[in-house]
Amino acid sequence: MLTVGVGLLQSTERLGRLSVARKDRIRSNRPSVPDPSLLTCSQCLMLPPLMCYFITLVLRGSDRAAIAPVVMRHGRRATPIHNPSVESILKPGEAQFLTTVGHCDCGTVLGHQRGRDHAAKLAKKGWSPSKIERCLSDRKRADERRQRPDSVDLWSNLVRDLFALPDVQQVGLLLQAFSSDVETEVFNVRRATVGFDDFAARLPKIRTRELLMVERS
Repeated sequence: MLTVGVGLLQSTERLGRLSVARKDRIRSNRPSVPDPSLLTCSQCLMLPPLMCYFITLVLRGSDRAAIAPVVMRHGRRATPIHNPSVESILKPGEAQFLTTVGHCDCGTVLGHQRGRDHAAKLAKKGWSPSKIERCLSDRKRADERRQRPDSVDLWSNLVRDLFALPDVQQVGLLLQAFSSDVETEVFNVRRATVGFDDFAARLPKIRTRELLMVERS
């Protein structure tokens, strides 16, 4: 009986060690995330697991030493990054900067009207007009109650002040939901260009993976 008990104890300990090793192996294979604290972000719960929104600034014609004070004046940061997917569509002289303050940009005003385009998709699924209208109304009320970390005015004023720098030729913003490192994650990026007068109107409708560039007026 004692021998059986010792054998069971050894087997349990061995299974325990295997379980720990398996968990460690799973952890090591998980993609890295920009900041572990993103798991506490309530907005991130609406995204796939381990994903968060981040806003990248793209600029041509000046360096970080000149633009950082301007960006910081608007409560953001200008941390140089070199994501290869974004670099693949940049023009000579353009550089990218992560503007995030804190652990993510979830809840941003950028792109918050994208859901309005879903009406046609819901109709294709067989939803009745009244059901679609109720859905859109609920989304609008929830959107109005949500406290956002930024505003359209913030981004418009930031871009305007960057253009006040003599060397700045173009400025752009990119909204992307990252599931791994912002420096290395691979994704397809589209590029669009608008005039400054149309920039503010486009921000609430900007799509993820769309680099929206602004031309000097």
